[in-house]
Amino acid sequence: ILSAAIDILISNKQGFTAQVLRDLASTSVDCNTAPDTFDSARRLNDVMSKASRFVSAAASSNKEHLRELEEIGAKSEVGLDPLSLIKSLIAEVSRASERATTLEKSLASTSLELDSIRTSLAKAEEQSKTDTLTGLPNRRALEDFFRTAQINAMERGLPLSALLIDIDHFKRYNDTYGH
Repeated sequence: ILSAAIDILISNKQGFTAQVLRDLASTSVDCNTAPDTFDSARRLNDVMSKASRFVSAAASSNKEHLRELEEIGAKSEVGLDPLSLIKSLIAEVSRASERATTLEKSLASTSLELDSIRTSLAKAEEQSKTDTLTGLPNRRALEDFFRTAQINAMERGLPLSALLIDIDHFKRYNDTYGH
């Protein structure tokens, strides 16, 4: 959203005054991010590190597999017993298959963990935009709505208006009829 707002400001040839920069920062950076989001970000980083280790291990394993096959090929040129060479090939293919199966299981587990993180992040985002007492959209959801409406209006070159209504003595209404 920040990138889109900046692009629109540039295309409309609007200057980046101190106030515009403050507005962009205040609408784009949320200091009240839910702790679940930080936990999910940490988990995501852990999963990415684990996936990176899996890929590195797989690459190393493939190099080892190729070296073994080259050694078997070199032995075949020397004229060793064909049965011995076939047994060596079968053993190496078996080891490669076991490594591939292990890697596949690890990646499947990582994929499940990523799905869990996505779900957790979506839930945290939804919770951050919902009033816990009423289940209604909260101020953050309203700000997101206004930000999106503002960007849409700016992109289309249309005016944007907002009507706010202040209800006097609303506490009495709330106390009488509930939230």
